[in-house]
Amino acid sequence: MGYFSKPFWRLCLSTLLFFTSFNLIIPELSSYLESLGSKNKAWIISSFAFVALVCRPFSGILSDKIGRVPVMMIGAIIGCLASASYPFASFVSVFIAIRLFHGMSAGFKPTGTVAYVSDIVPDNRRGEAMGIIGLMNNIGFMIGVGLGSLVKVELGFQTLFFFSALFALASLLVILGMKETIPNKETFKPKFIKIAYQEILSKEVLKPSIVMLFGVIPFGSLLTLIPDYSEKIFHLNNKGLFFIWMTFSTLTVRFFGGKLSDRLGRAPVIIIGTFFLLIGLILICASQNFSLFILSAVIFGIATGFNSPSIFAWAIDLASTKARGRAMSTLFIFLELGIIIGSIFPAIIAGENPNNIQSAFLLPLLTTFIMLCILVYYFSMKEK
Repeated sequence: MGYFSKPFWRLCLSTLLFFTSFNLIIPELSSYLESLGSKNKAWIISSFAFVALVCRPFSGILSDKIGRVPVMMIGAIIGCLASASYPFASFVSVFIAIRLFHGMSAGFKPTGTVAYVSDIVPDNRRGEAMGIIGLMNNIGFMIGVGLGSLVKVELGFQTLFFFSALFALASLLVILGMKETIPNKETFKPKFIKIAYQEILSKEVLKPSIVMLFGVIPFGSLLTLIPDYSEKIFHLNNKGLFFIWMTFSTLTVRFFGGKLSDRLGRAPVIIIGTFFLLIGLILICASQNFSLFILSAVIFGIATGFNSPSIFAWAIDLASTKARGRAMSTLFIFLELGIIIGSIFPAIIAGENPNNIQSAFLLPLLTTFIMLCILVYYFSMKEK
């Protein structure tokens, strides 16, 4: 299949719709949880990410066995059902159960998507392809967080969850009937979900996975803390405004960043992105006014535009053809682990006092510095 083939663009559209679906509700979930009687914001992201992490080994193995398309379909169906279930959450425990269920969708859909893309894209254009797929991710993110608060304010929570379910359903319809890419597709057997511990992680992609772990800790912190920070410090009605600026910035860089990694190599481009990530975190720790707050969002977006496609392309470079699904699931496991760490510990530091949020970002600042040291070490060893 050619790089600009119809299946590739169908995957792009499906990715855009899927990420719009679950990001649509992100800015308002903390308010929804408070309406149920809980102020523990860490549950919102960490519960979702935990189940996604647990599902990754299974989705990776299944995508190598039964195919990429069925795994993507499972994720989209779960996303639709979970979004439609939130209005029935009358208690905090039910809300958490739905978030756990919803996390399964993120554990399946992206794994199948990235594995499918790796099957149909030429080796020398992987960074570029990951940049485009990531672009769809970011556009979906921007649409979701941009419209979420608006829909909730104008139409209420139930309509917001309905729209989320509708986008997930649309992401499923787009991929129906797509041709499978693995040559020897098997019928599902129960033994496929009996995974030995040595099959959970792919050693081939441990280097980019470790970099991914440290690189997404700041993102987990942003998802958890920024909605409250936006409302209580800057009194913004649209709690997704920070993410809109961040995503718009990413859109201007991501395609270029992925293409640059095809030419210069993965590590040098990720090092550039990590410098921007450090600057963004320093700015948000020091932000006393709205201008610095938005500037930090722009810098975060630039960092993501360089790092994300390059890390994914790096993992695909290292993965063997027969086990790309497992390799991608390993990368996503470290991604989810980073989001869990980033969502829990900074939230504990911040507590219920919005004035502590700046201090809470010192932890992701430290982990980003560690990430930079690891990258420089990897790059220096490669040069030797």
